[in-house]
Amino acid sequence: MYSGREYVIMRLRQALFHLDNAINLLKKAENFSILDIILPFGLSMIPDFFEYDAYGRAMAEAHMTFMILSELRYYAGFVNLDIPYIDDTTPLWMLLDVGFDNIIFDLLRHMKISEARKKLEDIRRNIIQALNSLSRARLTP
Repeated sequence: MYSGREYVIMRLRQALFHLDNAINLLKKAENFSILDIILPFGLSMIPDFFEYDAYGRAMAEAHMTFMILSELRYYAGFVNLDIPYIDDTTPLWMLLDVGFDNIIFDLLRHMKISEARKKLEDIRRNIIQALNSLSRARLTP
């Protein structure tokens, strides 16, 4: 059986695992987004689909992280991490991006992916900081 602190540490590590997956998938989506910007109209549909697939999977991983962090709000004495809003209107963006494929939509989409990645990287830093402080508190006599 876990103590409260050990349980929080275990769940934070799980959140970090999902968060790392989400960040890596967003990096892939960013790379496909750059390819989408560079390629001409007809050829850019292929990277579009890979970009949206990676973004959708990243949002699923981020959602798992946010579920864990929401659960840990009950342990407010141990950790208090804010969960930012990340816009996930993927079907609408995909319709606009593929339907009206132009550099403006491609650049807006690229900035949206980068913004989501930066938010997740900030959360990652906060989780690592919380894990470090919980681990240090556990080691002190």
